[in-house]
Amino acid sequence: MIYAFLVFFAALGAAKASAAPLSLDDYLAEVNAKSPVTAAAQLHEEGGESRAGGAAVITAPYLFGAFNKFDDQAPPSFPAVQGTETKGDSYSLGVGITSPWGFDAKYSWNTGYTNVIGIAFPTIGNYTSYNKLDFTLNLVKNGGGSEVRARQEIIRAGASAQSLSGGYQLLGQLSQAEAAYWRLALARRSVAVNRDTLARSSKLLEWAKRRVSLQLGDKSDLLQAQANYDLHTIELSAALEEERNSGRAFNLLRNQAGAEVQDSVDLPTVEQALAAQPPSREGESLNVRAAAQRTLAAQAQSQLDKDSVKPSVNIVAGYAWNGRNTLRGDAITDALNNTHPTKSIGANFTLPLDLPTWTRALHGTNQEMEAAGLELDQTRIAETRDWSELESHLAEARARLKLTGTLEEVQREKFENERQRLLRGRTTTYQTLTFEQDYASSQLQRLRTEAELLQIIAQMKTYRGKP
Repeated sequence: MIYAFLVFFAALGAAKASAAPLSLDDYLAEVNAKSPVTAAAQLHEEGGESRAGGAAVITAPYLFGAFNKFDDQAPPSFPAVQGTETKGDSYSLGVGITSPWGFDAKYSWNTGYTNVIGIAFPTIGNYTSYNKLDFTLNLVKNGGGSEVRARQEIIRAGASAQSLSGGYQLLGQLSQAEAAYWRLALARRSVAVNRDTLARSSKLLEWAKRRVSLQLGDKSDLLQAQANYDLHTIELSAALEEERNSGRAFNLLRNQAGAEVQDSVDLPTVEQALAAQPPSREGESLNVRAAAQRTLAAQAQSQLDKDSVKPSVNIVAGYAWNGRNTLRGDAITDALNNTHPTKSIGANFTLPLDLPTWTRALHGTNQEMEAAGLELDQTRIAETRDWSELESHLAEARARLKLTGTLEEVQREKFENERQRLLRGRTTTYQTLTFEQDYASSQLQRLRTEAELLQIIAQMKTYRGKP
């Protein structure tokens, strides 16, 4: 029974060892291509970049126009003078621009026809036409274009924050995938260690059984060997369960179902792991840059709220070229001749009368803008702290990996020597099993430390820019 059990696990290990190797880079490329999470993150990143350009639309030239055809048969107060029916139409087409400095301008071409029916002195319908320039200069509310620029910043910063968050999410997904790769590699190596330990335990158990049957050993040695074998069987079962769980997580990240991973993955050597270098941290991470853009958007919204309660004081001006004729074409020509201009200049204002409430509102928006800046400062401080902690953890993991590598070799030699002494009857089974347990523990500790070091490096990659 024991032999069949070992043969099964040996065959399983050989099958996995013969699987096609899958490098970390190939696995990350597969995750990047197949995971819906990475696809969504890429769309957020690209979509945010595209939307950020939409802020320019606010100050870009725009086209406007209108058409209206009417027939008014409402009963007038004085039919003899006002007629019984008024028919006509109107057309307008123009361009306008909103500048980022609080200045608006519009130019429009307008033409229309009006015919009054039923008056005492019938007239022929008249066509009118005029070209008009309108100017508005904001002095207080939107003074200097503060409201326009705030609207632009809300769009631009909000979209940029989305783009950067998408990039950060992508980095996080790839970092998670890298950690999953090392987790599966660690799980498989742990299974291999536990299989080897179980195989050695099986041999010791068979050896103890023979000694007891030949009355060369105590039954307590047999019981100790049996307990040790059972313990390693349980540990192997737990290692296999972790391998299944890590395989399921490994497959999920590349959008596959199931826990079975046909590919071969493995940890690097201790020397390779110690030589692995963390990414350099140049500038701020995508996460902090996204937070900075969200802060700008929040401050722009506060500025927009501030402008909404400000007094409105505007200088307005207009100039129109007018024409009227019984023919539409002649009316348009008359308007272009500038023989009947209309000129206007003036100002309008709206002032709040509840000054205490207005003052509190302005003070509140200033406080919100200041709070947004302080929150961003705290985000930057937190990232610097987290990065320093990762650097410290990495240095500690490197030091521990060197020690565990040395310890593993010492424990291996100690166990091999004790096993030979046991075969010569110069030590006890308990002592040999204890040394074997120490060796297995040192192997697993070295593997866990190596995987921890590699996972720290994977986590540090989320602090850099685009991959």
